[in-house]
Amino acid sequence: MTFAVVDEIANKSSLNNSSSFLQIPGENNNKTLGSELVFSNVTNITNNPKDSVYAQIAANDNNDVYVVWQESVTEKPDEKNYDIFFTKSEDNGTTFSKPINLSNNLQNSNNQEISAFNENVYVVWQDIDQNNNKNSSIIFKRSIDSGNTFNDAAIQLANNTNNAYPKVNSYQDYVYIVWNSENNSLSKDIENSGLFFIKSSDKGNTFENSIRIVHNNFGESQISVSKDEVLIGWGGLHAKNIKDIYFVKSDDNGTSFTDPYTIQVTKPENKNYSDKINHPTNVEIAHDDPSNIVWQDVISKENQDIFIANIKNDFPSTKIVNLSNNTGISECPQIAVSNNHIYIVWEDITPGNHEILFIKGTVQQNN
Repeated sequence: MTFAVVDEIANKSSLNNSSSFLQIPGENNNKTLGSELVFSNVTNITNNPKDSVYAQIAANDNNDVYVVWQESVTEKPDEKNYDIFFTKSEDNGTTFSKPINLSNNLQNSNNQEISAFNENVYVVWQDIDQNNNKNSSIIFKRSIDSGNTFNDAAIQLANNTNNAYPKVNSYQDYVYIVWNSENNSLSKDIENSGLFFIKSSDKGNTFENSIRIVHNNFGESQISVSKDEVLIGWGGLHAKNIKDIYFVKSDDNGTSFTDPYTIQVTKPENKNYSDKINHPTNVEIAHDDPSNIVWQDVISKENQDIFIANIKNDFPSTKIVNLSNNTGISECPQIAVSNNHIYIVWEDITPGNHEILFIKGTVQQNN
């Protein structure tokens, strides 16, 4: 499998070698975003004086679009006490419903994530004790009517967590959730330290006991699901220097997992490739396609770039490609895969201020 990549913004990557892992397609390539994608006007869905941040989005084939974000509900400008808000659209994002408060408690709720499958919508977040900001709980809430109501009470999946960054994904009746819990002790026997996983096989009505996937070398994780295959990948955090990207894989709907893998990097053939992973952060995998992974990596103190790798077939030696390939700070990538297309966005300060850059790739099957 190879890829063709069109840089829709500024032709930032010169990936023009015909034998490249990622390559520019043939002639008559459009470089303008508008010629292939038509966007509506920007809509302010919060539109209030409160602090609204970290929006997450999910969509279904039935025209529903779901958005969650965290919003400060305190009246004091020097304080930030967040709740989790939700809104939906039933017309492909043309109009939005009135936002509802999902968490609505006295704790600081943040780091929310959302997943949707058919009429089921799942939201997970962490509640942080205001008196002990290093202690948080993992909270789950669901809707079984396409986000019209969230009548079920919130479920606490775990407590006494730290730097949790919970993630959620779903497929058919299964709901999968993964989170971090970092304990100050270096002992791997500390029960609440590690990377944890929990699943439901009845659309989030009940959950099995959580399992600890790894004891150490874990950072912010991501989860991808393709039928009965569950892939969890993670790198480091800005405050935690992990020099590899790790993966665990399940082929039985999350009942059992492999030992952690890492990407084995092929020696680069030209300057567009990299032969090492330095300090990977913000690791992202498409929700429904575990084949490709993007991340932010450190080149130097002043330079961080966005990379992509193919991780299929049990992570053999592969090439990794620098997508942003510039001298500034490129960060916070997101990836989506649809049909034979790969879409990647990231935040980039290289143009002189923070901008959102976009690149599109075309998957080409080898004969």
